[in-house]
Amino acid sequence: MSSNHIATIRKFYEVFTTGDVPGSDQILAADWQPLPAIPENPGGRGGQKSTVHFLRSLLKDLASIVEEVYECD
Repeated sequence: MSSNHIATIRKFYEVFTTGDVPGSDQILAADWQPLPAIPENPGGRGGQKSTVHFLRSLLKDLASIVEEVYECD
């Protein structure tokens, strides 16, 4: 796995800690969809931003740390 892929994975989860939802636009495709789908969430970049805001409003000390990244076939 390239270092660019690992950096993207780290950035995806870092947003949950930092709340930097505009940063999601740099790493998510415009048609990105969460799997599994989140009920009542439109998906895409906007849906991900809503998810981050919602979780951070519920969990004030939310922190996400990527310790290891595994490549699967």
